[in-house]
Amino acid sequence: AAASALLLVAGVAVGGVLALRKMKTSPDNIMTDTTEATELIPQISNAPFGNISGERVRFMAAAYAPYLLEADADDVEQLAEVFDSADWTEISADTPVPDGETAIVYVYNDGQPFRLVFYGDYTVDYETDEKLTKYAVSEQAFSTAFEMANNLAFPEKLIWCEPENVTLKGVWETDGIVHEEKMYRELQMHELIAVDTMEEAQELFDSHAEKMNVRERYGIDAERYSQQIIDSEDKNTLENKNFIYHMMLNSVDYYNTASGTMVYDDIEAEFQTDINAGESYLKYTFSDGSVRENYYADGYRYELFTGDDGSPQYTQEVFGNAEDDMYINDNYRRIIINSPDHGIANYRRDITNTESIVNTAIFPQALAMSQLSDFETWHIDDVTDAYGCKCAIIIGNEFTMYVDIKTGILMYYSKGSNVVEIKNIEIDKGCERKTPDLTGRKRMIMKNDPNKGFGLCPYDNSADNLPYYNIPPSEQKESVTVPANRDGGIAVFIDEQK
Repeated sequence: AAASALLLVAGVAVGGVLALRKMKTSPDNIMTDTTEATELIPQISNAPFGNISGERVRFMAAAYAPYLLEADADDVEQLAEVFDSADWTEISADTPVPDGETAIVYVYNDGQPFRLVFYGDYTVDYETDEKLTKYAVSEQAFSTAFEMANNLAFPEKLIWCEPENVTLKGVWETDGIVHEEKMYRELQMHELIAVDTMEEAQELFDSHAEKMNVRERYGIDAERYSQQIIDSEDKNTLENKNFIYHMMLNSVDYYNTASGTMVYDDIEAEFQTDINAGESYLKYTFSDGSVRENYYADGYRYELFTGDDGSPQYTQEVFGNAEDDMYINDNYRRIIINSPDHGIANYRRDITNTESIVNTAIFPQALAMSQLSDFETWHIDDVTDAYGCKCAIIIGNEFTMYVDIKTGILMYYSKGSNVVEIKNIEIDKGCERKTPDLTGRKRMIMKNDPNKGFGLCPYDNSADNLPYYNIPPSEQKESVTVPANRDGGIAVFIDEQK
């Protein structure tokens, strides 16, 4: 994602001349009236381009390029204050460009525009038509620009810009605001699908699945149905239930970035995901105090942990980061088979890359299929303000759920002694890219031998020297590959009725 954004702007043509913002201190502006003179006291700015208050500002980020995001007046004022107070230290023009995503700020500057490209190492390219100058800036300047550039809470502010027009002046010559006529899917009315054979189920799935690019995913009109369920006296109409079920099955269609903390029984988790970038970070703290960190970045999955000998270790494996996703008609997510096979569950690929603990909450498709597919076994008790959002309270067979009606994210779930709960979360406010620090860690690899079992060994050891766990193959549980969560395929499940 970052690479494509950099490619997009690599050959930007520039135009105009550098113009610092006028400070109103020329002799013609000097006044003797102290009231008016007070208003003309110049604003002191540390920024090399001066104060940008009152200017027009547009952002661009990898998540939505080549669209532009229009900044409102309050955002511009906040940005101006941060830029004014930040430290801007000019650095060598030969400073290498770091890997990772960028936040791009375009400033109109009274018709003489310039561009700022913020990198994750707190360096900035300040570009005018005359030259490009590099600076090192304080963390707050970077964080503010990055968060504003990735704030997609109001997608109606997005403006389409043809790739060839992504130039200093070209970004100001388009006002093609997009999403005024949004594309929406139809909300499916729920029915349980039953067939006689696995072959019939496979055929139905194939005919009701649609391949799409992750960045082009879209859903139903969630705003409309959210308001409808809030206003409904009867919360349990078929349409309202369909809406909640759909949102949980397809929550990933209603946000791009999410970050926060949660608990899963006695496990604490810190998480962040950027779906369009295909990257995530997970930190698990277990009841015994042990910690594991997982990173999905640059096409790899990294797991950082402490080995049995107390040394810092990690594993690294390719995970692909496929850009394709599979949208599956809600009614064909779970198909009953009138035979010993019992049924199949069709899972969308986990494009959050947050694995089973965190995606239980932010992509709760598995819980929706297992707990809500039979509409007769649960009801919507109410819609209330909780966890910083509007939540539908779902009561079922010995379980309770709180579901964010605008995203489908599961904020709370309890059944017996099992509890899943979001402690805090930020949605579509952007997240700073995280990559693993592997300094001082030993790379390990998991091996499996049919006669010795599973075991971790140093990456450079041969299979003959593996420190296998002492688990005889006859006592090991059979390993079953379930491609659905990773590859968009079909997973055969063991039905609760079996």
